Amino acid sequence: MRSTFHFLALFSILCTVAVSSISASPHMEGVELFGGGIWTGNSRSDAGAPSPIYPSLTIGLPLRLGNGPFSFVPALTLYKAWYLYDESEEAAIPAELEQRDITAVEIIIDSSFRFDMIKRKSFVTGPELSLSFDLPVPIVVWENEDESSSLVSDLYDSGKFFLPGVGWHWTVILHDTHPLLFNLKSYLPLHRFWDGEDLPFYDRLKIALRVGYRF
Repeated sequence: MRSTFHFLALFSILCTVAVSSISASPHMEGVELFGGGIWTGNSRSDAGAPSPIYPSLTIGLPLRLGNGPFSFVPALTLYKAWYLYDESEEAAIPAELEQRDITAVEIIIDSSFRFDMIKRKSFVTGPELSLSFDLPVPIVVWENEDESSSLVSDLYDSGKFFLPGVGWHWTVILHDTHPLLFNLKSYLPLHRFWDGEDLPFYDRLKIALRVGYRF
């Protein structure tokens, strides 16, 4: 957990420096609404679901930082997921609907910095980095409540909820005020470096593909 807090502190400092380096006041560019899917890596598919894909809904508020190529985009993503508790490994594992011990609403809170690396009349594209938190909230608990409690605890243990994001965005200018948006982002399970579980890095890795519209 100490490593988690160190990383959070470092990322927060970097974000603060980036924002303070922009001299002009930020201005809101609209509201972004996305639909898409989130792939979740699962290396223990013999016990649960084989790397499921969940439908998702995202809303974002893009803030242009001055007149330059940088934007700050706070966003909220919601999707529903199912988990089972593996007693042998004492771990929460993504599950098929029929196997689930809990049904959870997952809330991803994103604080993204976008860079418009290529800007043309018809499109804009570039990378983005985000400080992201994935917070599972149980809404239905099945059968053994003690196991369900251990399951939820494992989802948050060792900073597993902290998944910094690396992605790429595309904005296609269909109309002057209502562009079409595409976003591809990977949420990185950095806790693999310190959680001691000896699992491959792609376990709990999340890859989100989103298509949206700016109003």
